[in-house]
Amino acid sequence: MDDQDSTSNPPAQGSNPKANAPTPPTGSVSVQAPVPNTSQTGKRVLIVEDEKDYRDVLTERLEQEGFTVQQAEDGEKALELMKTADVDLILLDMLMPKMDGVTFFYHLRNTLNKPNIPVIILTNFTEAAYPKGVTDFVVKSNTSLDDVVKKVKNNMPVKS
Repeated sequence: MDDQDSTSNPPAQGSNPKANAPTPPTGSVSVQAPVPNTSQTGKRVLIVEDEKDYRDVLTERLEQEGFTVQQAEDGEKALELMKTADVDLILLDMLMPKMDGVTFFYHLRNTLNKPNIPVIILTNFTEAAYPKGVTDFVVKSNTSLDDVVKKVKNNMPVKS
């Protein structure tokens, strides 16, 4: 009788060491990633917001809805981006370093001559004077991400 462990002996020539390996279950298991909503595919949103966490969370939520999102952390960067970018709607914070939202809005409408892009103001002030021509506003501390998405969808221009 041989008491040697079979793992200490090399397999015989021509044998298949994997022949005794356990076989995986035959039933198929599929894990599906969440399917993004594609109803907004091709619609572009620019988020101009200096609070990185809020900007990132908005970006993620809008991308889940199928929007293409670009970001700028202040009015100067947004203005530079708007010289070449083609966006359908802008979410614009009012209080930012370098260039505030009011100044950016003025340049968007006058210097860049883009009067038809809807602009939704992002603010923490419940009562404030917004520039004439603003499409809508969101009080960040009182508005859920779902409500922001609804405002974006409701104010998104229809392309013909």
